[in-house]
Amino acid sequence: MFIECLGPIIEFGGYIYLVYAFFTGGVYLEFAILLLLLFVINGALFSILSVIMESWLMKRYMTWKNIWRLFVLAITEIFWYKPCTLWFRLVGLWNYARGKSSWGDMVRKGL
Repeated sequence: MFIECLGPIIEFGGYIYLVYAFFTGGVYLEFAILLLLLFVINGALFSILSVIMESWLMKRYMTWKNIWRLFVLAITEIFWYKPCTLWFRLVGLWNYARGKSSWGDMVRKGL
């Protein structure tokens, strides 16, 4: 449980170190590009396969336009979704460390 709480901090530290190593010449650029492509292809492959399976089995996304949109999102999610979730996890840890554990005052609205 505690190790999972350190995940966002370690991931953010990795991003900081990657930027530092890039500017100080500590990154072998060809290998870094190869790893980036591997991560993008790996993440996109699982997302695309899940979209294909759901569209065939559940008959949800029957238009090609919707399937194409989901494919584009699956390929680009590592560049926008992962950083967003990292930010949300870091803010959550920061709020927890400060003792703020409530979501605020929620007003209930009817349908």
